[in-house]
Amino acid sequence: RKMTASFWQWRYNQNPFCSHKMIYCMYDGDNMVGHYAVSPVHMKINGQQTLNALSMTTMTHPDYNGKGIFSTLASKLYADIHSTYGVEAVYGFPNLNSHYGFIKKLGWHDISEVPVLSLAHTHFSLLKKEDYNIAPLFTQKHSDVLNTYYDAPFGTDKSLNYLQWRYTLNPDNKYYIIELGETGELSFVVAKLFNSMKQPGKKEIDLLELGVAPDNEIVRKMFGAVAKFIHDVNED
Repeated sequence: RKMTASFWQWRYNQNPFCSHKMIYCMYDGDNMVGHYAVSPVHMKINGQQTLNALSMTTMTHPDYNGKGIFSTLASKLYADIHSTYGVEAVYGFPNLNSHYGFIKKLGWHDISEVPVLSLAHTHFSLLKKEDYNIAPLFTQKHSDVLNTYYDAPFGTDKSLNYLQWRYTLNPDNKYYIIELGETGELSFVVAKLFNSMKQPGKKEIDLLELGVAPDNEIVRKMFGAVAKFIHDVNED
């Protein structure tokens, strides 16, 4: 898909995790013919915060395909960000155009395909509108909830800075912080609307963060709030 200038600025110039740009370009004279960039991110590995990077924009001018530009830029970039900034690992979600190059030429290893699950909102009883709310901003409590319930051996550090940058400041997508009412402690999800792939003119909802205690009753209520939210969106 096309990349907007505002998205590039947000992803690379506004990234809060490292002030240095991790971008290599190749030129033929004055013409840029290759661009490869990774986006730094703090991750927790066995409880220790480390600097890692998400593989992002892999671009080669169509007239220069097949000349090894991507693999050349990537190999050099990986070596330099490790020795200069201490980047521990680079991970990513390559499409079919770049997957072969990552595996064959750069020594990447497949972990798995990303699992995608879907469920109709009719599986849940709709909460009343007054039983949930849409929060305008993230607070430290949102970060604390995510880092408490999802303290995996390896994963993104869900700091307040990360949540604000990743979701609130994103120039291309709008995200919703759907919170339950009184449950004893904060329960929320971060969600994004997108056009339905099955029902033209309708919306579906993608859940990106699940800040809910491992309690079946609270989880059911949370999904009831999500179901009510998407139901009302499609009724408007």
